[in-house]
Amino acid sequence: MDVMFWQDMKYARDTFSLQPGDNVVLTGGQINGSGGNTNTIKVERVR
Repeated sequence: MDVMFWQDMKYARDTFSLQPGDNVVLTGGQINGSGGNTNTIKVERVR
């Protein structure tokens, strides 16, 4: 899970030109082909 969020944060920083101090909401969950499975929400500040 930590590796997934680390990669997502890197992608978000590059894609949205985020600056230090910006806040990002990351979501994740099991992938099984059906909706409604987001079971992890993480708020992180860009460093």
